[in-house]
Amino acid sequence: LFRSARPLEPRAVRGALARLVRRHAALRLRFGEPPEVQTRFMEAAVVLDLLRSDALAGSMLPTISTVVTAAQAALQTCWPRWCTPALPDHELEGRMFVEVECDAAAVDSAVRRLRKDFAPPFQLALLKHPPGTAEVLPEAGSDSAPPSCHLCVLISHAIADGSAVVPFLHDLAHLCAEEQEPVKPPAKRKLSRVPHFGAILEDRLMRTLGGGPAQEDAMYLDRRMEFLEGHFPEARCRGYDQSFNVAPDEAHELGRLAAALVPGCPMELALLSMVVLSLARVEAAPSVRLVLVHHGRDQPPGAADVVGLFTDFRVLTVPTSDLMSLMGVLGFVSTAVQERSWRPPGALEPIDTLVNIVPSPFGRVGCLTQAPHSGMMSSSWASWTDGSEGGLWQSKRIVPLRRKLELQMEQVDASEWNLTMYLDEATYPPENGRRFRARWLQILRGLREDPMQSVQGVAARTPCSQQGPAVFSSDSAGVAAEGHASSADPEQRCVDGRSECKGHA
Repeated sequence: LFRSARPLEPRAVRGALARLVRRHAALRLRFGEPPEVQTRFMEAAVVLDLLRSDALAGSMLPTISTVVTAAQAALQTCWPRWCTPALPDHELEGRMFVEVECDAAAVDSAVRRLRKDFAPPFQLALLKHPPGTAEVLPEAGSDSAPPSCHLCVLISHAIADGSAVVPFLHDLAHLCAEEQEPVKPPAKRKLSRVPHFGAILEDRLMRTLGGGPAQEDAMYLDRRMEFLEGHFPEARCRGYDQSFNVAPDEAHELGRLAAALVPGCPMELALLSMVVLSLARVEAAPSVRLVLVHHGRDQPPGAADVVGLFTDFRVLTVPTSDLMSLMGVLGFVSTAVQERSWRPPGALEPIDTLVNIVPSPFGRVGCLTQAPHSGMMSSSWASWTDGSEGGLWQSKRIVPLRRKLELQMEQVDASEWNLTMYLDEATYPPENGRRFRARWLQILRGLREDPMQSVQGVAARTPCSQQGPAVFSSDSAGVAAEGHASSADPEQRCVDGRSECKGHA
């Protein structure tokens, strides 16, 4: 949902939408085959991957390589294509673009009705507010001015992931501004071309099927989920969900500490580090293995400007033993993710802990600003814990889950985040789930008071200011881990969070 600082004419929004749809092929997507076709393809791709791995191990007859080659060629031929023709004007007007008149105070109910009537995969609604329902704008372009209208964007997850909101918002704001200005020569109104989302995915697919190294994997996130669920139903879990908000003051404190301890660490990676540290303390684990949802826009050039679904999995294992400090984990996670020091999961590798981080552009873009929304809703079957656990909300119902633990961190305002967790009751009883938030606040206090204390809570004897650069380095070679420093220098090691430096002043 986006609010506009100035009135938008329906004609301008309609013209901007037509150009936006021409620019991004995913927005005019039509599925040429039923979803079952892609699921069957996923099954065949997994079998092919296993055959290729076995052939490389040398345990198969040489003639099997011929079968692998033939299967690979067949999969490349049968891969379901997308139908993305030009969109007729009547379909653009009747299905993709709608106008709604509502009071400024009734935007939430209007959005709920739009969601209920939404016909995938994409729709743009202009919510116009009658003059009598909104105050007069105090200053043109002022961020504090009440919105004169809203734009509600509904996009199916089948064609776009969380990162798609960034190129979408920038293009929409630019096109709306152009359509409302006086007519310009066609040459000045032409947008630069972006890669076709289907071509990007098919290129990744062919490189993956070819068995060679690929910078991006081609195995669809949702199809891989369905494949594993269909073939391993006994692996399904049952559990509950819980959530809490990282309020603006808490988010500001975490961001400030992360920037001071690990320069260049973005907010989403500071939050990911807090997840790792909290899990390590709840489970008393010497390492935490996460499967991250990666939005896959590193390659090819221009992919970051494309609206589409490029999401996949990446495995990251973080050491969290007593040899690691809080600051060490923060630096390790920041560098590992920014330098892409992770790996794609194996074809049948289990995914026990899945983490999805969804940042959003809440800064103003042109006349549009993303409207904040509540990330936590209570209901009759929900319960709030006491204030000592930081406003944690935990459901009472038991629901089927896909994995033992799934976390989603979503930015709900410019400086506020919501963390929602889905926990397997057998692995994480409700009391352990409540302990997660308590450990989170404990770690935040530890980062502020003694960032060199052990991950498991053992305080460091030597003050942080006296540790010196040998204990923590932000470069890629010895990032963020005393354990790494001890392996590189036998004269320096860290035991139970206490630095023992020999031969160094």
